[in-house]
Amino acid sequence: MKAFDFTLLFKVINYTKAYKFLFISTIIISFFFAFLSIIRPLLIQYAFDNYILIFDLESLSKIIFLILILLVFEAFLQFLFVYRSNLLAHKIINNIRNELFEKMLYFKVNYFDSTPTGQIITRVVSDMESISAIFSQGLLVVFGDLFKLFLIITCMLLVDWKLAFVSLLFLPFLILSTIIFQKYMRDAFVSVRKYI
Repeated sequence: MKAFDFTLLFKVINYTKAYKFLFISTIIISFFFAFLSIIRPLLIQYAFDNYILIFDLESLSKIIFLILILLVFEAFLQFLFVYRSNLLAHKIINNIRNELFEKMLYFKVNYFDSTPTGQIITRVVSDMESISAIFSQGLLVVFGDLFKLFLIITCMLLVDWKLAFVSLLFLPFLILSTIIFQKYMRDAFVSVRKYI
């Protein structure tokens, strides 16, 4: 079993063509959300360096007010992202279920006699939920997180490139441990599926 099947992923992504505007606009919202989440720590740093150390309460209150506005806007964007990604997932799953239902109508009776009912239900229900999770919790979230990671590393390098390189030294170990963990998780998932 492959760790990650890109062919299967592209097949699933093909279902977004019918909802291209919804898909692209949700990705753009995730980019804006990632951008705003980076601005907040920079404003806090600016407040520490310029207002807190010299005890400038008037200017500090303005920065705090600006951070509060950003938090409200960030929360709104997060709500919008979650709502639209779940909407996209439900629309795609509705299409896939309709296709699956149409296909199953033409299955021979022998198929239903020879295939366990639990296995059919698993394919129709559980696997559909897994595909739904790709859009509501997986693929679209990854786009935003990758962009956020890129912005974080860029900001770290701009603020202090030496300290940034020291922090990034642990990144290869993190990637390696993730790959190892993924392998064991995949094996455990396959073992569980055998008993379903």
